[in-house]
Amino acid sequence: MDFIIVVGNLVFLLVFAIFDVFNRRVVPNYLTIIYVFLSVISIPFRKDLLPYVLGFGEFCLILLIVWGYSKFRGVRLVNVIGGADVKVFFGLAVNSGIFVFNYTVLISSFLGIVFGLAFKKRKIPFLPFLFFGYLLAIAFLFLKERF
Repeated sequence: MDFIIVVGNLVFLLVFAIFDVFNRRVVPNYLTIIYVFLSVISIPFRKDLLPYVLGFGEFCLILLIVWGYSKFRGVRLVNVIGGADVKVFFGLAVNSGIFVFNYTVLISSFLGIVFGLAFKKRKIPFLPFLFFGYLLAIAFLFLKERF
């Protein structure tokens, strides 16, 4: 079951990344809603629910921080983080659990910051970095488990 979920996440994240880059940072709602729905219905099939509940809690904490930042800066929340980013974060948090989600967020944020600084861009499509962050997190955790 875990292998199917990892492959499903990779496929969805790749599709989201392609839309994010080539469709001017617009990902169709029906795709993200399908992803969130599949993420939520996969929860009962898990052996241990605690990492997934903690992943949801961490998603709420990140969303609260982003909301607070937007209020502090006096900008609309949609100017800080995209709607598709929020839905994909939610799906990834409840679908992959807190451990994979932590690594994914750290790696993808680092990649996005480096890209933004290197190319001096303020608005960047974040979903490609989320895809590569998830891919690297899965690879890292797989190698860590094997060695």
